[in-house]
Amino acid sequence: MLIILASAVAALVLVVIIGIIANSGRQSTPSGAAALGNKLSDLQAILKYSQSNPLKDSNVVQVVEETNLILLSRQAELEKVYTLTDPNAKDTPAQPAVIQDLDDAKARGSLDSAYIAALRDQLLAVVNQLEIMYKSATTDAKKEVLKRAYDDFKELANRLPSNSS
Repeated sequence: MLIILASAVAALVLVVIIGIIANSGRQSTPSGAAALGNKLSDLQAILKYSQSNPLKDSNVVQVVEETNLILLSRQAELEKVYTLTDPNAKDTPAQPAVIQDLDDAKARGSLDSAYIAALRDQLLAVVNQLEIMYKSATTDAKKEVLKRAYDDFKELANRLPSNSS
């Protein structure tokens, strides 16, 4: 009887430990929509950076302005079908590390090329997350919103120059 009781307690402890490990993994990784929200927030920080640090390339400035408009529009559409914030996240999102890289590039006199690379990388990160979410979307309404956002952000990334002087 004692052996059966000890085995049951050991099995229960094992189940609790597995549950804690599985739950802690879920808390540290935001859901697809929350991950997209984080990427959009980082994109917004990069776009905001150009407001106080003017760029020289007028084509890039135009893409930045259009990206600002499209971000506002698509984010509003996405928020109608998804919750883009992680309920377990801190109240204030951390500033993306890329901002420090942009400051360093500015000090070296190569802000435009660094900014173009950072903006392209962030747009492509958003595009990749949209693609992941599209594959698991459960309704036509979600798929439509995700596809529209994907097409817009992909086109903006493609319009950025591949090299900047």
